[in-house]
Amino acid sequence: MFFRCMGNLARPCFQGNGLGLYFLHTLVEFILEISPNQPIILSIFEQNKVASQLYLKFGFSFTEKFD
Repeated sequence: MFFRCMGNLARPCFQGNGLGLYFLHTLVEFILEISPNQPIILSIFEQNKVASQLYLKFGFSFTEKFD
């Protein structure tokens, strides 16, 4: 299920179901497992306030904007 969700940007199984933090936790665990010493860089659209709040709640901080 995780990979199916990743392939569809997590929309079918997570969006609107209150599982955003669960998705982020699973994603971060997966990334740390395959590449534990690399920094994690996530990109979101500035207009996506829900995702922004979830990332902040999970402990991410926003440091740069990319065009």
